[in-house]
Amino acid sequence: MLELPFSHPRVAFSRGGGWLANLPMPFRRKRHPVMALIEDRPLVLAFLVVLAVGILAGFAWWWSAGRRWHAADDPVIVQMLASGKALESEYLSIAAVRDPTDEDLTLLGRAIENQRNWMRAVGGNDPEQLARLREMENTYDTAHARLLATKSREAEAVARREIDAGHPAVALPKLQEALDAQRELNRGHPRAEHRDLARENSLAQEVEALRVEPLAAELNVATDKAKAAAATGQTGEAIVAWKTARELQARINREFPRVRYADLSNLDRIDVEIDTLASAPNVTLIADLQNRAGIATARGNTTEAASLWGEAAALQRKINKETPHSRHVSAERLDLLEVERQTALGSSIAG
Repeated sequence: MLELPFSHPRVAFSRGGGWLANLPMPFRRKRHPVMALIEDRPLVLAFLVVLAVGILAGFAWWWSAGRRWHAADDPVIVQMLASGKALESEYLSIAAVRDPTDEDLTLLGRAIENQRNWMRAVGGNDPEQLARLREMENTYDTAHARLLATKSREAEAVARREIDAGHPAVALPKLQEALDAQRELNRGHPRAEHRDLARENSLAQEVEALRVEPLAAELNVATDKAKAAAATGQTGEAIVAWKTARELQARINREFPRVRYADLSNLDRIDVEIDTLASAPNVTLIADLQNRAGIATARGNTTEAASLWGEAAALQRKINKETPHSRHVSAERLDLLEVERQTALGSSIAG
């Protein structure tokens, strides 16, 4: 018996052969799973091959059936082409005597659809019919763009007359109609001669201005009511009116930021009015406390004076914190009140 060169203790080579069978598992070569399937399961492999061929054949049939074309002289195809030409001829006869309407363009649209169906049915290989389709599509686009431009300008003219007559509510839907037509023209026909982005923007701003007019009128009414109530000392009614005005101004700013009624600074002004009115009662109380503290000091009652000055300082602190937009907010006044309190308190202790 001969020893192998790598001298594995369990591997020996005999002159009778068969040493590979005696190799331990790490030295045996594993079979590939596909080869194992071919060798051990030939019927399964045959089934998979037949299945794959069937799937490919079915797909090929489906693809070819979907691209099955008809002969140009097929009666159905001939009728389809004739129907499209009749529709086109009817449209052209109308367009020759007047400007086409939406209904007229429907005729041309049906002719175009017929032509497309015909092209798909025969395979789309006829250059003459393809050129005819392109010509009809260009005619439709040009006529549609012209129709939109006419609609837009006519609707705008009506809106202008209503505005001049003092009827903005009646003018608004017409001006919106003019905007919609111009917007459709700009987006659907980017190369049309009537395309006008500047006009679309101008109409959009005018529509917003008309839509905001009722809100602006309500804002003016609320502002006037608040001022009148404040002038007559009706603080509660004035605050309610100012809050209504603020809500209206905030809505205008949010929904119509490009109109002249949008005004962020007006919100700040309204906040000042609301907080000033809300803090007014405390201002009156502070003045009363200051007078009483002065009287107490004059009588030599510094302990009472210190308490009164402290109450006044607390109210001023409340104004500064709770009504920050008030005209009565003042850090300096708070400091002065604290100084008066400390002075009175020191005199009380010294006495």
